[in-house]
Amino acid sequence: MSVVAVALLGMAGVPAEASPAAATTAAATSRFVPVHPARLLDTRIGLGAAAVPVPAGGEVVLQVTGNTLIPPEAIAAALTITATDTTAPGYVTVWPADQARPLASTLNVHVAGETVPNLAIVPLGRGGQVRLFTQEQAHLIVDVSGYWVSATVSRGGRLQVVGPRRVLDTRIGLGVAAGALPPDGQLELRLGGVEVPADATAAVMNLTATEAAAPGYVTAWPTGGPRPHASNLNLSWAGATAANLVVVPLGRDGSVSFYAQSGTHLVADLAGWFTSEADPFDDQGLLVSLPPTRVFDSRDGIFATGQRTLPADRRYDVPLAGMTGIPCTSSGAVIVNVTGTEAAEPGYVTAWPAATHDSGTSVLNLAEPGHTRANLAIAPLGLWGQLSVRSQHPAALVLDVSGYFTGTARRPEHGVTATPDHRADEGLPTAPPCYANPLDGAPMPLPPRDIYDCDDFLFRDSAEELQRRWGDMFGFDPDGNGIVCDELPPLPGRCAAPLGGEHRA
Repeated sequence: MSVVAVALLGMAGVPAEASPAAATTAAATSRFVPVHPARLLDTRIGLGAAAVPVPAGGEVVLQVTGNTLIPPEAIAAALTITATDTTAPGYVTVWPADQARPLASTLNVHVAGETVPNLAIVPLGRGGQVRLFTQEQAHLIVDVSGYWVSATVSRGGRLQVVGPRRVLDTRIGLGVAAGALPPDGQLELRLGGVEVPADATAAVMNLTATEAAAPGYVTAWPTGGPRPHASNLNLSWAGATAANLVVVPLGRDGSVSFYAQSGTHLVADLAGWFTSEADPFDDQGLLVSLPPTRVFDSRDGIFATGQRTLPADRRYDVPLAGMTGIPCTSSGAVIVNVTGTEAAEPGYVTAWPAATHDSGTSVLNLAEPGHTRANLAIAPLGLWGQLSVRSQHPAALVLDVSGYFTGTARRPEHGVTATPDHRADEGLPTAPPCYANPLDGAPMPLPPRDIYDCDDFLFRDSAEELQRRWGDMFGFDPDGNGIVCDELPPLPGRCAAPLGGEHRA
């Protein structure tokens, strides 16, 4: 069956149908420009729109460009979207204002009265506008922390993906002294010259607040500047755990400041950083922003049994490259909104490059049985442009993609099967779109084994293509003589050739 999913069975909090899908746009690379976090929209006070709640099924058009922060030439922006004073479970979607509303959600409200944020990296429509839709009545808030402008090569503003790597944990004293932030507490975390280059301009982190002392919010901003009237995380009850991806400029000494309104422990996992104008020109790490598109929905019954949830602690590889405008050869990381729903019990979800070891770092936390929650991730792609996902406990997972960063996929790691053994048993395709025989483009089978050998390939060209992309990770040239699979007898009309050379009859 196709992995591109269209949800047939809807539920509160995750859209199952919408107006016609947004049209695709021409891919254009762009570089990032950080700004001091600022609020663009708050329907509670009439900032950016009327001072009234957005009604159920209602929309708001927000002008993002043309102010003192975001110039007219911006083509995408990093926006933290928050729903508050919610009246019922539902979802919010944000997308370019001049396009049809896509089948995708940006954030999910689990219960009435909840305050929920989520980061969105959104293409800007004609005139620099975005549109926000809410399934149920809510006030909507939008904070901006940066934007992208067109560039085919650039020194600064290129994302360098890392980890994810844990850089802060106040529970154990990682990055700062051990101890929760008190109410109205603040801490500084130095990243420049420690975790990222000293001249890095901004960082991307998955920020988690846990063991909250009371309902409240958390704000991140560049050290040395004033604390902005903006928030990154919201905690709805004492003891809550919540996560959100943050894009935050680096301030004095390459540091980031955090403020907790009501007191909480903080955990931060570094996902990447942006280059400065002191770096060399390159075309790697540039953003290609795409209309939000649903690429995976386990509620469609992806397994042969028709079950809607992923089993506990079971890896599933999702092909992303080769689909929805993401190319096979020049995409290093994707922007993916990960939504968990129908959770069997409290737990977390991880996502990591396929055919590499699971880092164990969560991208999403589900706080209670039946919980629905979304969190944006910038996820490196792995073997054949795939992303591996795993849920600690049974839960339905939904993935919406809204762009990618140019680069190369992660190399496979020894000891990790290229394709989970269970995939064929569940009636799923064993070859993702980006793995094809270079001779005729036909998909090739992926045997579930740790290391490939030359017997797996009909033509040496196939082994050479893998060698070209990944190096000698699979032992195609053990003697190092530059001839791939030279132990195989020549096929009719073909012979072995040095790596990079041509086969000749």
